Amino acid sequence: MINLMRMDLKRLQKSKSTYVILAVIVFILAVQFLAVYVALNPDIQKWLSTYGFIFQVSGVDKMRTLSILQFFHLSMTQNFYVLIIGLFVVLFNCYERETGFIKNVLSTHVNKTHYITSKILVQSLYIMGLILVCFIEFMILNLGLGFFFKVDNFTEIFTYLILLWFIGIAVISMFTALTVWLRSKSGCVSIAIVYATGLWIMIVTTILNILGLADLMNYTLLYQVTGLLDLIPILDVTSLLRLFLVIGGFTILYTTVSIFGLSKKDV
Repeated sequence: MINLMRMDLKRLQKSKSTYVILAVIVFILAVQFLAVYVALNPDIQKWLSTYGFIFQVSGVDKMRTLSILQFFHLSMTQNFYVLIIGLFVVLFNCYERETGFIKNVLSTHVNKTHYITSKILVQSLYIMGLILVCFIEFMILNLGLGFFFKVDNFTEIFTYLILLWFIGIAVISMFTALTVWLRSKSGCVSIAIVYATGLWIMIVTTILNILGLADLMNYTLLYQVTGLLDLIPILDVTSLLRLFLVIGGFTILYTTVSIFGLSKKDV
């Protein structure tokens, strides 16, 4: 499996989408950060108004007391984080199938478990790097603006980032299973967008309410992402164990589904 990981890491390094996705995310977050800063800064608002400009951001009143971690959470986890992972996994995994390279790989490395595991591990490393780059970007911008947003303590930041990454691994496993079974890049991208934007939540929630199973929504990966920040201040052994059981359960489930699909389908 080490050879497979080396191959995937090399392809990750050479892939243009690796850098394009990262650059686009960094740019979007920078624009968003500066936009919120302008909207919250009364001095800039006053200066703009003298020239006839009015700059507003919806929900700005709720943002006035945000810490840097809270702002990062709002920026990354309002479906954005899951969408990023979905698009990245689809582009990365579908490339081998489109080029036919997967046939060469599996003819040399016949172990399907190693193949899927390598994909998930390498993509997880990329997502870890992406999280770190984006948070460091926020810290640098905040520093440049004189610590406009309060900085959280190191323990909360470290705990949040590491748990966000663990959830990301489960999301990677889910979209990996999708690419194994669906195979169509356009289909996978469409499903990733629908899932990440939460267009399915209202329908599923309505059905679960009718069945009296509404609490099941609390165990979805999307819920773990959006509710992560609220968990940090009250984190204890029970809540941490519950979170890891959900993450680990989904990771094992989707990895198994991927391996089974690869074994049953012709590449």
